[in-house]
Amino acid sequence: MILSKEGLKWLGFSFLIRTKTNPPVDEIVSQIAKAGHDVRRDEEFLSLGDSIVAEIRQEIADSDFTLVFVSSHSTSSEWLARARSLRSPVPRAYCKSDMNKLIPCFLGDAADTDLDARLGVRVGSDRVGAAKTLLDRFQQGPKDKTEDLEYMVINIPVHGLEIYLTGHIWDWQRYPNLKYREMISSYLLSGFSKEPGTHFKHFVLCDHADADRIGGQIKNAGYLVKGDGSIDRPSGRRRVWFTRTDYPIVGPNENNVW
Repeated sequence: MILSKEGLKWLGFSFLIRTKTNPPVDEIVSQIAKAGHDVRRDEEFLSLGDSIVAEIRQEIADSDFTLVFVSSHSTSSEWLARARSLRSPVPRAYCKSDMNKLIPCFLGDAADTDLDARLGVRVGSDRVGAAKTLLDRFQQGPKDKTEDLEYMVINIPVHGLEIYLTGHIWDWQRYPNLKYREMISSYLLSGFSKEPGTHFKHFVLCDHADADRIGGQIKNAGYLVKGDGSIDRPSGRRRVWFTRTDYPIVGPNENNVW
């Protein structure tokens, strides 16, 4: 965690994996410091025996922004995998009601399903440009960047399903940011945009041996299932397609329409 203070305002930086040196991050922090921000690092406010979760949440609560620097190494790390398996706090959980402060910064080709890339900044070779983009964002002040984005809920009370949204505007492909998150008795997808008048549909990604059983579970939940699905080319697994009944249904494939 790196924090920057300007007057009474705090600017927060949160790292999934903290390393001694990280040239892209160090350069961006340097550019922000040159712009007049007084940067302090985590060792300055975290002491031995402190509750890390409580301290970080408090710093975020007191901040104007929280930057989450995501590298390909961090997203594949054992630490992050363990945190997810234990449902431990990751940056989205740390922010809670302060999601409008969260700005993901994706280093190189990094991606992370916990964070929506469209809300963040891609940090490539032009680090000065990335820093300028962030400084411009700071000047605008915190705002709800999700106000024009959509959310959907799938009410299937079955544990462990891999449910995806896809459609015409996504070329009917499978993307990580269009995968639903499992809730208590349903599944939630948020942070996507829709294009009125275009077709869309849902599918569950599963093993071939489970397709019939899962198709029956989807039907029992009140959704339309036609046929035995199709092959998911990237994985070789099966897509069990289903249609919502609360949206218009068109065509022989029973697609929904926004």
